[in-house]
Amino acid sequence: MLERAMAAAAGMGFLVNRGKSFLIPLPPHHLAGYAMGSRSATVRVSEVNAAKLHHRLCRASVSLIMSWSQWEFHLGSLTFAAEVTPRGWLRLRRIVKAVNAGVSVKPRDMPRPMPPQALLLLGTWLVESVFSAWRKRLPPPPVIFVMSDASDVGWGYQSSDGRQDFGGCVLLKLCNELRSYSELQWLLSGRRSHGSPY
Repeated sequence: MLERAMAAAAGMGFLVNRGKSFLIPLPPHHLAGYAMGSRSATVRVSEVNAAKLHHRLCRASVSLIMSWSQWEFHLGSLTFAAEVTPRGWLRLRRIVKAVNAGVSVKPRDMPRPMPPQALLLLGTWLVESVFSAWRKRLPPPPVIFVMSDASDVGWGYQSSDGRQDFGGCVLLKLCNELRSYSELQWLLSGRRSHGSPY
């Protein structure tokens, strides 16, 4: 799999600095409160943070009253966990909606009764496997669209990231003579005025 990725990068004109690259999968490691498994491209809340979150939520679930400031603290912790827990964002949105409907913002530190719906939804985060489940973590694919058109008179393109260019038939002939992907990148990046890519 690694060799396929390296070949794909080389085919697109990227140079990989093998001296500075880690080309073997690392054992699970911790970064910014998450445990990451590089062999399987998975992530979850680290054991330490999972235990802290579980303890906080257990204490909150047996409280009969809580202030808006306390809710903010707990919802902030859940926002951190929602990124890597199964259906985390959905559960977080539901509990935020219940809290917003049932707890007044002002005064911020005045204790108020727990909204029953929020208390019920808080229980869905207390299942032991919520924070220990590994989740696939792949970066989203790049999204860019390029529209182009050409004729005997000239050519033009526009991309979804706002770049556009057009030219006459001289540049169209140049497009037909491109020898590599890097020449195409040079042409499309608008660097024609800065000289040749060689």
